[in-house]
Amino acid sequence: MSVRFDSGYDMLHRKLEQEGKLDHTLENCPERLRPRPIRMWTPAAGWTEIRFDPSGANE
Repeated sequence: MSVRFDSGYDMLHRKLEQEGKLDHTLENCPERLRPRPIRMWTPAAGWTEIRFDPSGANE
């Protein structure tokens, strides 16, 4: 599975930056630089967390 931010995210981010609603740039966006883990549940293991490397190394 591959997860990416699309151009719609970029456009919305830049709009919110211009409106002063965000205190960081798209290039320094914490959600992109340090994505939150995704929680996954399976009957065998219960809840586990999947972490993503923002560099794309674990694609």
